[in-house]
Amino acid sequence: MKQYLKSYSLFVVAVIAAILASCKTNEPDVDNPNAIVIDISTTQADKAQAELLNYQGDLIGVMATANYENGKFVLNLPAEVDVTNLSLASQSVFDPRITVSNPQARLGGLQISAYKGNIFVGYFVMAEVGQSSSKEQTFVYADRDVNVLGDYQDEILEGLVFRQIYEMHLKKGWNKVYAIQSNTFTGAGIQSTVRMTTSAQAGLRWMIVNGN
Repeated sequence: MKQYLKSYSLFVVAVIAAILASCKTNEPDVDNPNAIVIDISTTQADKAQAELLNYQGDLIGVMATANYENGKFVLNLPAEVDVTNLSLASQSVFDPRITVSNPQARLGGLQISAYKGNIFVGYFVMAEVGQSSSKEQTFVYADRDVNVLGDYQDEILEGLVFRQIYEMHLKKGWNKVYAIQSNTFTGAGIQSTVRMTTSAQAGLRWMIVNGN
């Protein structure tokens, strides 16, 4: 899920009706609460493309595109999405030890591709990376309100324990989800923890990561 959970702001509009079309991607749109604003200084990319995936990694469709203008990309996501091809929460998306309040909920993750001209150069990621921890903001679409909750751990190698925590309270529509990863050194080895939460996190910034 983390992979797809890759991978959320407001935007776009104009000041004068005559230039509305040309200004639509670089002025805040107070009428679109689903807009993503990628505020970044870059010469590496000049176009952003928001792509919806199911949890098998299949591309469902392009949700929005934006050119680089005035130091940012503005992606206006649609309020409603055709969820026919999205994953059911009950389809092995989560470990059976995780509780899903409505297994019939359909979910999709958003990835944002970066292009220079027509050449793919990587992905836009909003993150904070430290020596032994990291945070990443992702976007998830849900076709209804659903809670995904739970906490479990497994020893995947001797001395290496992986712990997964879900604290996701998803509302119908687009949601910001944060993946928080940390490594803790114990007397017996290392515990690696990933927490998926809808609680807002501070200190993140936009960057472009290589897609290869």
